[in-house]
Amino acid sequence: MKENPKEDLRDMNMMESGKPQRMKIPRNNPCPCGNGKKFKKCHGKDSNYYNDWENTSDYARNIQKEKQFGKGKTPIQTLYGNNRAVVDGEKIVLIPKEQTIHEFLYRNIIQEFTSSWLREERDKVEPRHPIIKLFEITQEKFKEYKNKKQVAIPSFGAISRLLKLSWNLYNLRQNNALKNEILTKIKRKESYFGYLYESDVYNFLIKAGCKLDYINEKVGEGGACDVNALFPSGKSYSIEITRIEPKDLVNEVQFKGKIHHILAKKSDFPRIGFIELGVPNLSEEVAKEVIRIMDEKESNQKKEEPYPSAHIFVTNQPYEHGLTNEGATFQFLCHGFNIKDFNFCYQFKSAFEYVAHKEKYQDIYQLMESLHVQYQIPNSYSGEEPEFEYEREKKPRLIIGNKYVLPCDGKEVIGVLEVALVNETEKKAFCYYCLEDGNRYIYTNELSDLEMSAYKRSPDTFFCKFRRPSRKVETLQEFFDFFYETCKLTKRDILLEHLKGRVEYNQLKRESQKYLAIYQADLYAKMAYMNAFDQKENCSIIIEENLV
Repeated sequence: MKENPKEDLRDMNMMESGKPQRMKIPRNNPCPCGNGKKFKKCHGKDSNYYNDWENTSDYARNIQKEKQFGKGKTPIQTLYGNNRAVVDGEKIVLIPKEQTIHEFLYRNIIQEFTSSWLREERDKVEPRHPIIKLFEITQEKFKEYKNKKQVAIPSFGAISRLLKLSWNLYNLRQNNALKNEILTKIKRKESYFGYLYESDVYNFLIKAGCKLDYINEKVGEGGACDVNALFPSGKSYSIEITRIEPKDLVNEVQFKGKIHHILAKKSDFPRIGFIELGVPNLSEEVAKEVIRIMDEKESNQKKEEPYPSAHIFVTNQPYEHGLTNEGATFQFLCHGFNIKDFNFCYQFKSAFEYVAHKEKYQDIYQLMESLHVQYQIPNSYSGEEPEFEYEREKKPRLIIGNKYVLPCDGKEVIGVLEVALVNETEKKAFCYYCLEDGNRYIYTNELSDLEMSAYKRSPDTFFCKFRRPSRKVETLQEFFDFFYETCKLTKRDILLEHLKGRVEYNQLKRESQKYLAIYQADLYAKMAYMNAFDQKENCSIIIEENLV
């Protein structure tokens, strides 16, 4: 430890791009956070913004972990000398500590299929197993990027498909019987695509926190659903999974047949169906066509033998249309078949009905949220952004609550970072420090391309503390959700205080905290929506198409 504490802080906390630069912002200028307010009415107020942030780094890390791993188990790993020890089923694997999780997953998929099996399939006369094509394209791309001396390789269809399958099998290790059954069937050319998609869906469910009970009964008309899933709520669902052969357009006959396939299976619990569409892009036009077909199928069912109800997820993973292409995106929509209050044209009568609807179908909403947020392969073993996780020489970071050496009036002082904001256009962090004398100043730090990449991926936890990110709100439903997040956590007496002056105040005094929270969130949402979009006063919450 050096005698001068500033020397220690300088070594530990000096940012990658050099010394922070102090700046002065006129009070009437726009605030550098970019929200459009004047500085004096935003971050120029004389208050401590440190309290706006969750005070524990653990909380931020848990947010990052859940975003990447969902509610499933994270990899068990630890650093061991120059190696990383990773638990893989019943084995502990030692790998170089610099090896990324993507490199681990690529190695894992080779081990799952075994090198001898892959060589045997590679040497066969056509038609070979489809997975061989994925490996060959991946190897060609690796050579191409190696020749260009690129260290970071952008994702493309073939490697994304391989790593996704590897991650599916890794997560299924908690149910070895199911994993072995799926892997055996994936190795068969004739059943490869179907069980590949099954592995995807099982991983969707695991990430949403479900426990799986594999049935493995006879396949075909009248057989049992593929698996039963116990959700975190304690409610079980029967899951049936099917896919359409990849085409450029939706095959209406096949699609109707797949809906029938899902609804004809026996189930012990309410059913959820998954259909993989396999088109190049689930555009708005394609989504409308899918909805039209489902509505037509529902309206044409026999009155004397109606189909059972089901939540049907239609997913689209366009890997087969672009194995060499970069940037393939996952899309889905959800429709309630024979569920009148969960279709694309259902209109809520009030905010109270809307909240009751989200509680009634909490498992479906949770699954949709998981599909939306946690579809991607994890970026690292711990949930940390790869730009920070895999650096050979750990570089200092901007962390809320840490002390930093700052230039001030020709000398160096120590300041605690209380809040930090990023201006993406300028690639700068605007940092608010509290100095030892109690004064607060703003400094700027330029951010590197790597830091900007990490920030764009996780703006809410970039500074190692969690803060709710700003988000674009456009519909009345989104306005209501935004206000209700706060109102539902507000004490009843504070809600009543805010509602003083309302004509119905005496009646409101007899209502519960939950009722008041919904009532106030609805008021705020309607006012904000009318002000933002000049809408009429009789606006109401409409359920939107669940298209992501």
